[in-house]
Amino acid sequence: MLNSLKRTVQAFLVQILYGFSISTHAYQYNSSEYVGLRDGRVLQYINNELTVLKDNGSQRMVLQIPVMLRKKLLTASSFTFPTMHSKIIDGEEYVLTVINHRSHRRPNHYCSSGDEGVLYVLRIKDDTAEPVFSLIVESCMKDIHLERSAAQSSRHIGIDWGINPVGIKIDWSYHGDWIPVTRYFFYRNGEFV
Repeated sequence: MLNSLKRTVQAFLVQILYGFSISTHAYQYNSSEYVGLRDGRVLQYINNELTVLKDNGSQRMVLQIPVMLRKKLLTASSFTFPTMHSKIIDGEEYVLTVINHRSHRRPNHYCSSGDEGVLYVLRIKDDTAEPVFSLIVESCMKDIHLERSAAQSSRHIGIDWGINPVGIKIDWSYHGDWIPVTRYFFYRNGEFV
């Protein structure tokens, strides 16, 4: 039991140090437009593409993405990274993104602009970004609203990485009939469930 506790504490400290080193590097950028990757690289959303910046932006590499994700990016009303750093799980690197689209049913006549936001978890490997999980996290049409804070400008503060157990934590201020609700999507056998 002591060894298990020791490993848990070590994993927690590694995540804190990793997050600190990434966040200090990415601090110079607007955190919703950039996310820190391992090895000091930064992922940025530029001109409807996901671009990796190296050496303080002097080297750029556009990530290859599936056609479905490319279409989502081309038609997005907005795009954001809800966290400042990626997450390393079982040696793989993952990034959280939220892509917003206007509702086609009532684009400007119901609940403001009718935006719907979808969370995508992307696995970053070499020069590719592959979606491995997606979930609607905001929708005025379906009464789904993320937790917000007056102190922070990001509207996606309700989305974060879970540390122990590893996964994704989402806080909603309102989700249909549930007020408020927090859900965890755990990482098991290579999937978020």
